[in-house]
Formats: sequence, structure tokens, C-alpha cells
Amino acid sequence: MAVTLDGIAQGHLTDRATAVLRAHGVEQVLVDLGELRVLGSAPEGRPWRIAREGAAPSALSEGAVATSRAIVDGRPRILDARTGEPPARDEPVTVLAPEALVADGLSTALAVADPRAAARLLAAFAQARPLASARNGRAGCGRERAS
Repeated sequence: MAVTLDGIAQGHLTDRATAVLRAHGVEQVLVDLGELRVLGSAPEGRPWRIAREGAAPSALSEGAVATSRAIVDGRPRILDARTGEPPARDEPVTVLAPEALVADGLSTALAVADPRAAARLLAAFAQARPLASARNGRAGCGRERAS
């Protein structure tokens, strides 16, 4: 058993670092502290391209992306607080939101949520959305990579 900064702290730290950069006049940056947060466009003036395993790249000029996966390499990484066990499925979940804290927390919660609970969570955070996988069209995909 280990306790990590995954789940919500990485998102919080990513948002704080982005706020410091913004306060110092940085208008175009991609911050990656385990979760991604984007301000403005990429240096070439185009949106940042966020590529996820099994999905087409997404363009992002403002906002955050976080991916969570309950089981990695056969080992549990996220436990369902209701049962103390990892969920039966191990599909990664990627969420796009205005802040990394929200994307991080939602991707973690959605990794263990049943469909009804997932719908309630997403309704509560209307500005957030899960990104669908090209493999199955469902909201779940692998670790994000930016370019």
C-alpha cells in the first residue's frame, strides 16, 4: 500500500503552478505535473494537441486534462471507497475540464463509478467532459501526451 499525490493533489499543484505563471505574465504554456493544464495556444499559434492511447488527438487552447486508471500492470492503483476494492474494469478514464483539480478528481472518481454515479458526477460538473476512446467510442483512454 502506498499513498501518492494522485487523485486530486497533482491537479491542485498543476493549477497552482499555472496560476503563478499567469501572474508573471505567461500567456502560452502547457504545464505537466502529472496532469496537464493549458493556457493559450502552442508556440506556433495552433492549439495544443493532446494525444491519448487509442483515441484521436484533441485540440486544446485552454483547460486541463487528467487520466486515471484503477488497475495498472495488474496492480490496483485506485480503490473504491465503498468497498475497499479496485473496480472490476481497468479502462483508463480521461477528463477535460477548466481546471486540473476538477479533471484530476473526476477522472479518479469516474474510474470506480458505476454508470449511474458517473452520470450524476458529470451532471454536477457541467463544464467537464470525459474524452471518448476511438477503440470503443466510450469515455476512456490511455495516458495523455501533449505536443
